[in-house]
Amino acid sequence: MRKYIKKIFSFICIVSILCSNLSYVKANTGTLFQIDLNELNGKLVIIYTNDTHGFLLNDSERSLNAASLVAIKKIFESAGAKVLLLDAGDTIFGTPMFKKNIGSDMVDLINEIGYDAITTGNHDYDYGGEKLLSVTSKLTVPLVVSNLIYTTTQKTAAKRYIIIKKGDIEIGIFGLTTPNEITGLTKYNDTSLSLTDPLIAAKEVSKKLKKEGVDYIIALGHIGMDHRSELSSLDIITEAPDIDLFIDGHSHSSLKLRLIHDNENQTLLVRNLHYFTEIGVVVVDEDGFMHPYTIDKTEVEEIIEKYQ
Repeated sequence: MRKYIKKIFSFICIVSILCSNLSYVKANTGTLFQIDLNELNGKLVIIYTNDTHGFLLNDSERSLNAASLVAIKKIFESAGAKVLLLDAGDTIFGTPMFKKNIGSDMVDLINEIGYDAITTGNHDYDYGGEKLLSVTSKLTVPLVVSNLIYTTTQKTAAKRYIIIKKGDIEIGIFGLTTPNEITGLTKYNDTSLSLTDPLIAAKEVSKKLKKEGVDYIIALGHIGMDHRSELSSLDIITEAPDIDLFIDGHSHSSLKLRLIHDNENQTLLVRNLHYFTEIGVVVVDEDGFMHPYTIDKTEVEEIIEKYQ
């Protein structure tokens, strides 16, 4: 009980200390049509998902579906935007429906949708590390996890980062997965994989990407920011100020937060609600300023009807 209270107290303290340097950006629910598609030509648009937990395959009355995600991507591309589609984990595994095909159908769907990169969440290890690597070997989409290593060799078990070029814009993308709540490795007595400290990985990789001279650095971090997170996504962006955009997961809550560092650089931290009930969009303007939006199911249907 004391440990639980200590975690909550530490989290409150972190937020209180940083509040003077933070400005909050509320989710723009209901305002997607403020985006003028005629003004998107040449701009970088980042679409993101997180914590979909199988609902890409099995849409419900509340959740979206994969076809809608593809349609939104095509609408922005048709407007001349340079579109990135990214995912922050708990996507391949995470619900009972995976017991039948153990993630293979999801990998096929991820490939078909055309993500630019994905990372892993804690539930993506639910069937053990060997099963995860076997399933993800069929991905045609880059799997980026900077802090995932083979236990015996200490070598990386996924791409540490990738650099994607969209027109004349270079974007460095890396992934992070929380070492907490990886119950599948213990359940299957699987010691083949280990997750190292994500903060150390974030510092190392973001500095490397900065030296590479990329225009933007994006972290796909299944880290979270609640009582379960010994290390929060807020901790990471505070200590790794070279990150321009941190797409978070794990906490199952919608978030838009902008951290202004001492050198006046800014990091935008975003996260969707769980079970594919939202699609996140970040529009980068000519000055590099990032504008976050959230699209819910009603808006997705409206925008598809209007522009398709």
